[in-house]
Amino acid sequence: MGIITRIRLDGGTDQSSAKRVMPESGPLRRVTNMRLSRDGELEVRPGYAAMARTTYGGSNLVAYDLVNYNERLIAIGTNGGARRLYEFVDQSLAAWKGSAGAALSYATEFRDMGRPPDQRGDILGGTLAVDNGIALLAFATQDGLFVHVFRVADDATLAFESFGNSTGAVGSPRALVTDSGGAFVVVAFDSGTGELKVRDFEPATDTSLSGLTTLFTVTGGLFAAARVRGGSGYVVAGVSGTGVIVRHYSAAHVQQMTVTIATTVPKALSICADSSGNTVSILYVDNTDDLVKVITRNLTTGAAVQGPTTVSSGQIAQADSIVSIKHASSTSMRAAYTLQASGAAISSVPPLVQTRTIVPSTHALGTAADHISAELTSEVLVEPLSSEPVFAHVYGEDGQRVNVLTEHGGPLLAGKDFGIAQAQDATNPDAGTLAMSLTSDDVTGKFYWVNCSQNNDGERGVTVTEFELHSTARRQTAEFGGLLYIAGGMLSVYDGRQLFESGFIEAPMLFVGLASDALAGNATSGAKYLVQLHAEWLDARRNVHLSQPSIVYELTLGAADKELFGAIMGLHSMRRVNAETDALGSSLRLVIHRTAALTDKTSGENLFREVVIGQAPGDTFGAADSFFLTDSDAQLRAKLKTVYTQSQTPIPHAAPPPCRYIWSSGGRLHLAGLPQADLMVHSKLLFPAEAGEFATLGRIQFESRFGSDIIGVASVDEAAIGFTRSGIAEVRGEGPDHAGLGEFIAPDPLDALDGLIDDGWRSLLKTHDGLFYQADSTKLYLMGGDRSTVWVNAIQEELAAYPVIVAATHCRAQHCCAFAVQSSDGTDGAILIYDLRRHAWFVDTGIVPAALTTYLGRLVVADTAGLPFLQDLTPGTGAMPTQTVETYAFDFSGADWGSVTRIGISGEKVGDCTIQLELALDDGAFSVIETFAVTTANGFTNGRSVDLLKAPPVQETSRYSVRATISGGSATGGVRLNGFLFETDSAPGVARRPGRDTR
Repeated sequence: MGIITRIRLDGGTDQSSAKRVMPESGPLRRVTNMRLSRDGELEVRPGYAAMARTTYGGSNLVAYDLVNYNERLIAIGTNGGARRLYEFVDQSLAAWKGSAGAALSYATEFRDMGRPPDQRGDILGGTLAVDNGIALLAFATQDGLFVHVFRVADDATLAFESFGNSTGAVGSPRALVTDSGGAFVVVAFDSGTGELKVRDFEPATDTSLSGLTTLFTVTGGLFAAARVRGGSGYVVAGVSGTGVIVRHYSAAHVQQMTVTIATTVPKALSICADSSGNTVSILYVDNTDDLVKVITRNLTTGAAVQGPTTVSSGQIAQADSIVSIKHASSTSMRAAYTLQASGAAISSVPPLVQTRTIVPSTHALGTAADHISAELTSEVLVEPLSSEPVFAHVYGEDGQRVNVLTEHGGPLLAGKDFGIAQAQDATNPDAGTLAMSLTSDDVTGKFYWVNCSQNNDGERGVTVTEFELHSTARRQTAEFGGLLYIAGGMLSVYDGRQLFESGFIEAPMLFVGLASDALAGNATSGAKYLVQLHAEWLDARRNVHLSQPSIVYELTLGAADKELFGAIMGLHSMRRVNAETDALGSSLRLVIHRTAALTDKTSGENLFREVVIGQAPGDTFGAADSFFLTDSDAQLRAKLKTVYTQSQTPIPHAAPPPCRYIWSSGGRLHLAGLPQADLMVHSKLLFPAEAGEFATLGRIQFESRFGSDIIGVASVDEAAIGFTRSGIAEVRGEGPDHAGLGEFIAPDPLDALDGLIDDGWRSLLKTHDGLFYQADSTKLYLMGGDRSTVWVNAIQEELAAYPVIVAATHCRAQHCCAFAVQSSDGTDGAILIYDLRRHAWFVDTGIVPAALTTYLGRLVVADTAGLPFLQDLTPGTGAMPTQTVETYAFDFSGADWGSVTRIGISGEKVGDCTIQLELALDDGAFSVIETFAVTTANGFTNGRSVDLLKAPPVQETSRYSVRATISGGSATGGVRLNGFLFETDSAPGVARRPGRDTR
């Protein structure tokens, strides 16, 4: 008779135990849809029940991401992308309520590139064309026009050269893609000859630009150029004499059509063309009446189609207006332009950007949409348009200007390079402005934004910023100071009731200068005063969010004047988008500070808080407000409230840059995945009653520079660590204190095995055992507090099948970790569970997960269709998932082979189920030995033991492994397994011997 061996099943799975009898770390190779109970038995895991997806408003939630915020279940999804926040109300109501406030910014994945070699003086204008990952940047300086061709994937320069020695002072050039093959052209004005000239570049064959080709003569250098949408070639319009010449050229610069519109004399010009509609349209500002108008002609013949048609109404174009027109389709165009009130100077009335849709064939005009206190900075509409138009504008005082990306009539999408952007050069009206161009790559779908930077001489430079729109990718989040911070673009913050951007992108500014009068005030006549402004937001959790302070304004009152007054250009912020904001326990206000004059009527040094202007909620962005300062100097001093930066550090607060990665530790937020990809930014220390705040970029004590691009950020023992593709480095030091003193030590590389896989931030998970991170497709590592790393090889086979970790969470109530994994093509997946008590791994199947978090101590998973599932409270309450328990291959101790005479399982019946036993011999395929119906009808009793044995038909083998598969219906717990049973006989007289004679 053979020996009966019982293999306990409470040791978990561990691949290092393969090929061993009674392995120390456990015999199990794979356990699916089961958990270890407290008694050490394997039982069916709790099921996952589909949650209701109805939202208040009647639509269905599509959840792209799930977040546990303060033990509240938050979903990010619907509305054309991962943009809205929805909270699961409770299980009884089973519905989702959308958050108040604006949506998340749908511009994500910011990355800087394309910065050309430094040239003498300021860059005057720039333009960009991108196709299939190749970009051509053309920019003008006081020394001429230069062209930089580079590869966007790695920012490698392919060509850099001057446009041509014959070119004199050049206004803004136009870079275009002329066909789907990626042939580029650059059109520029040569002031020496008064001609438009063009050069081309073919990335597949060229290493330098082609020779100069002359197009035609223009007057004053005013021209516009655009590609032909849906076709090849390009169109050019230029002022000549008393009219506008419009021409269509092939990619080889051969003229296809020419027409002169003799009665139009514009002072701003934009053009677009569409091949399928066979139209070319010109948007311009009429020099005679300052109205914005449009004319459409036949692309083939030049014959009149429609126009001139007035597009603007009620207001005239800004004096130095820029206009932009692009095709959205063959039957729809969109126009954008800057307006001002008729007869009013821009210094007294805020500018207004307006957009309209226009039907080319009829010039039917859509409803105008306005964005006040904004100015176009170039031909900024993108062709083809996304579902919402995008344009850039710049605002703020000199030194506080910001390169801004915004959707029309809505909130900001991003702000960059704070304090670097400069005003348009008034001495060069054709020089262009800071945000010089927006374009997209038709092949990759990515967008590119030419914006201002600063060179080593403090002069204006140019940088290309890549970003994406309408991404449904997951966003990394962090709780900090009781608020939820959401990365993946412009950093957003959620207080549990409404969503808004972190900090304020802009500083307040006066658009009407300070003045004084002799009305009912108590200020000192003839005294000199200083005034400064800032914005405040008090959120629903009573945290104050503060803007950067404005510059300091100065005014000396008239001899009889008693009060000061002015007007503030309103802020463009997510905080003014919902009429419910007051009811939701928050408020937005603008604060005006003023000095108290000294006895000799000179200004004092302290800026006292004098006036608070409440901002009513609503859908208007940038609305202006007036204020009046009437306090006497004694009254002002008695308030004892000085400018806000004295409550913490003297370094002003500023909005953080766009980011992809975020982590909270050590009283700070740590940001990475910035446009400058090798930079990590740290917030200021958290201050009582304030939200997380950041310093302006360039404050090196709040920044850490890594050796290569950062693709993940986390912490170990409260120290921030940054992951690159090739390694890991730790940021040591305490950083600046509340007074702004101190700094971080340069990142110190750790002796880790590998860096992080691309998108590996989704695998980062901090637990009591250490920090998990994925190094490559089959390697999950665990970093301990001593910074040593251990390869978690127990799930190597699972990661081989599902190499993409899409989410990770720590379920404290169950004392486990969970990793959502997918196959490479995203069509299959599983959830890997790590039991932190027994250090055992389990696999849950049945759902292809896309997001994962916890709620009420249970796992919540969203599948790839956006449907959320909540884990059942107890096992056996829902449909039973099919369970499998598979062992490693065992051998015969001391013998080369033997016989497996019987195999079986031992356990406890919980409910009716079916158990199938399979045996694999000599590492071959599994074959079914027996299927048992463990039911009450067959004599099995709930709560009693189940011992099943069966003799296999083939018994002799050198190695063997066994698998049990348990299946059942709904609301049954099946069996709890506590062991496998093996009856084996070793071959008599056979033993292992050395491979050679050792005498």
